[in-house]
Amino acid sequence: MLGSVLNPAISPVLCARIFLRKILAHKTALILYINVVTNLKKPMKYDLEFSILNQVEDKTDKSNFRKKLSESDLNQLRQNHSGISEEYLTYLKEIGSGSFKESQFMVQDYLFDLSELGLEDIYELKDEIKFFGDNFAGDLAGFDFEKNPNEVIEFWHDDGTIYETGKSFKEYIGEKIGIE
Repeated sequence: MLGSVLNPAISPVLCARIFLRKILAHKTALILYINVVTNLKKPMKYDLEFSILNQVEDKTDKSNFRKKLSESDLNQLRQNHSGISEEYLTYLKEIGSGSFKESQFMVQDYLFDLSELGLEDIYELKDEIKFFGDNFAGDLAGFDFEKNPNEVIEFWHDDGTIYETGKSFKEYIGEKIGIE
């Protein structure tokens, strides 16, 4: 019946075969399309920051070199620091650890405390405060894992005070990069 509707000279079996081939061709095209679309570059959370750094940094200055962390490295950080900011980890994955804007700010690929800098006898901070970076002038940025591990705190070396920024890692680092 299908053959007679489309073309009376074509048998129904031949018509079904042609129809099946066309369906398979479309299915193959659809599968190829899905594969291409899923393998396209996924948008990054830090696209704007990455773009700004690419525009303003001197690409020949080695101080602007950063190292992106692997998923294994990120999982190790998650394991070592329960509740670690996912924004910080995403930054390490997408932008990478290291300094930016010719050493205006440094983001480490690990968290540290004052004892690792030999400053535990000079300043007294609780153990739950861990730092991720510094401004190359002695001031540190990090997280208070006891209070709120998703909000950045600053440690100012001149008076040993911890300041709550009220900002997430993305907001804080965006400000350091130059996003207003």
